Amino acid sequence: MVEEALEVVTDLDYRFELAIQLGRLEIATEIATEVHSESKWKQLGELAMSTGKLELTEKCLTYAMDSSGLLLLYSSIGDSEGIATPATLAKLQGKNNVAFLCLFMLGKLEECVQLLVDSNVIPEAAFMARSYLPRKGLQSDPFWCCL
Repeated sequence: MVEEALEVVTDLDYRFELAIQLGRLEIATEIATEVHSESKWKQLGELAMSTGKLELTEKCLTYAMDSSGLLLLYSSIGDSEGIATPATLAKLQGKNNVAFLCLFMLGKLEECVQLLVDSNVIPEAAFMARSYLPRKGLQSDPFWCCL
């Protein structure tokens, strides 16, 4: 019955929901491409991830601008080069926690400290710098003298 409804319905939103319900990813992808809805891309990305379609998942999360979802995907498959994408996206979106985690996973410690400073969490930046960059010589910088 739902299959038949999918074939005859003309409303794109309803058709998308039916395609998701039936697991018809190719139809849902066509509709998401046509509609350009961030929420539809996220919904489709979740379904694609749960069914193991990683290429489609990456496409969906990219179109949805979902930095945390991309971080989950790339870290799960061990794609260190891919982790740079959500780092940049998260910075632009102001999701500093996601950006920090991406940068830390990539070993970009100076950028981690700078992100903390830019986010105005100076004590955390100081602890990070002293713990992970002790040879950096931050103590000579007037900004760090009192920390």
